[in-house]
Amino acid sequence: MIARLLHDRRAAAAVEFAMVAPMLLLGLFTVIEGGRSLWTRQALQQTSFVVARCLALNTGCATAAAAQTYAVSHARRAGVRITTAQVTAVRGTTCNSQSGMTRVQINAPFNSAAGKFVPRKLRSIFVSACFPNPT
Repeated sequence: MIARLLHDRRAAAAVEFAMVAPMLLLGLFTVIEGGRSLWTRQALQQTSFVVARCLALNTGCATAAAAQTYAVSHARRAGVRITTAQVTAVRGTTCNSQSGMTRVQINAPFNSAAGKFVPRKLRSIFVSACFPNPT
């Protein structure tokens, strides 16, 4: 009876899949969350550049508060939710050793579906953009 069970190969594929499936799913979800993280960072980087340009050229963003509100709406259109408290907009500052610049910084948390399995370093996204003020 035992010899017959040892030579039975009918469920071998199911057992092998049960052993490999957790690692396969972990790799798949890692790639998905990594892609979401990169996409969110790029959307926030684009938002910070657009807002810095808007504030510097005064095209709809006359004050820092208006720039923050514009940043929230621009990020929402890109599919990312931020608040005005996460946006810092400064006109007439030094940026990359250049004076007379407008700088916009966004520091937003990255909400991952993996929760605490994501390294602490990747749980927040910080982006910054500068644009020269017209003279």
